[in-house]
Amino acid sequence: MADVTLLSNRRTLFSLCLTQAWRPLTATVQLVAAGGDVDEGAGISGEIIFTQPHPPVGPVIVRGNLTGLSPGQHGMVVHVLGHMREGCDSTGPHYNPYGFRHGAPGEPQRHVGDIGNIRAGPDGAASVDLLDPIISLAGPHSIMGRSLVVHADVDDYGRGGNDESLISGNSGAAMACGVIGVIFTQIDNGLVTVTGTIQGLRPGRHGFHVHEKGDISGGCADAGGHFNPGKNNHGAPFDGDRHAGDLGNIEAGPDGVAHFQLTDHVISLTGPHCILGRAVVVHSEEDDLGKGGFSDSLTTGHAGSRLACGVIRDQ
Repeated sequence: MADVTLLSNRRTLFSLCLTQAWRPLTATVQLVAAGGDVDEGAGISGEIIFTQPHPPVGPVIVRGNLTGLSPGQHGMVVHVLGHMREGCDSTGPHYNPYGFRHGAPGEPQRHVGDIGNIRAGPDGAASVDLLDPIISLAGPHSIMGRSLVVHADVDDYGRGGNDESLISGNSGAAMACGVIGVIFTQIDNGLVTVTGTIQGLRPGRHGFHVHEKGDISGGCADAGGHFNPGKNNHGAPFDGDRHAGDLGNIEAGPDGVAHFQLTDHVISLTGPHCILGRAVVVHSEEDDLGKGGFSDSLTTGHAGSRLACGVIRDQ
């Protein structure tokens, strides 16, 4: 299994996971400080792993670790939107597709996103090990492509006696956030399928490629060019003459959400076309698949700037 977290130049945009077809669904969230005006959130970081043994039904195991928190309890909730253009405030309200009031994790009528509280010790570290019966990584109410948010205060589970308690649990400002994953699967015949949901994009098509370098410490520009071990021209996923990393386009609807499922016969998790340790990049414009006649059509598909990127690492 391998995990990818895609980052904007400022913060996490969304996560990717690679897994074998016969294994449970797994999604990883890299949490980063909220930014904006929440100064006390500086220094918070961590990783949360969601695992669903029998998708799309059955409970989801939530495990991970965070550091840099203030000691005590902090609400941890799945929010509806999957982008952080303006920090964690861009993630929208709690994920609540059924329209219920806010509640405790064990209540049958609650926001789907109501995972509960985590507790940080005197050193600011929190270890998370939860089992949630309502969230899912697949199906019509999947949390894939949405955001996980850690709040400043304890979640009162809707029992605080005021209106805000029934909306947010009085859990205070967002301290850290990250976006929940997209799944890559390598099946027995070697094909790799890519399935997921990405929110917060401009409506329309966006180039989606594997780039050659796995160092993005200076931003997405450090990812280098497309992964192209064969020294070919840029092309469409179905072309014989293409870069190994040419995955084509994903398309966002009028709401800025891209739902996609594609299959590729060139990239792999092993061998000469292995993408582990390289970077995935989402671009601002449509990939012309090498057929646009522009000066960069045969190198980049004239796909524009790099909106988000992340390193593919073994997990």
